[in-house]
Amino acid sequence: MTSHISVIFNKNVSFSFIYYIIRFVDTSSKHYTLTNKQLKILNLLYRFRFATAELISNITDLNIRTVNERLKLMMNLGYIGRHYGKEYRVERKPAVYYMAETGIGELKELNVDGRYALSSLRSMKNDEGKSERFINHQLTVLETYAELLKGYDGEVQFFTKAQLAGLAHYPKPLPDASVRGESRSGYKQRPRGSD
Repeated sequence: MTSHISVIFNKNVSFSFIYYIIRFVDTSSKHYTLTNKQLKILNLLYRFRFATAELISNITDLNIRTVNERLKLMMNLGYIGRHYGKEYRVERKPAVYYMAETGIGELKELNVDGRYALSSLRSMKNDEGKSERFINHQLTVLETYAELLKGYDGEVQFFTKAQLAGLAHYPKPLPDASVRGESRSGYKQRPRGSD
């Protein structure tokens, strides 16, 4: 597809304005390359399916303003979608983000090493229409991960259902997560029944 720009020079039109129009048209025709931080957000959405800006900020150690800017850009580019309706505002609930079709396609392109289970990516195509109960369940799994990261100083292995889908040795139905970790800061695990 070729874009053509017609510019009529006029005494009242500044050259910077013309440059801006040409630059805008030229950049819109190119494929956008995600930054490492944006890929980190996509990977988080792949693992947990849904996330809020606050949870993304807590897990990625990016400040909330930066996260919101990245989420807005990624939404505008079609990589992610958002659940945020009137009821969210009334109940003061945060917006919930999920991976959109373009984001799923991007991860499929990056899947040379088999890191992403194709069955998980296929099931994410329907995330826009998921029930509130399902979304809240996924957010609870993500909140659990965030708490474990704090308690174990980031030394925790947390594999989600999306990641486990590619492993044949896990029983079906898959668990929400498989967790392993060791404490370095005195956050001790106590055996059951030792109260």
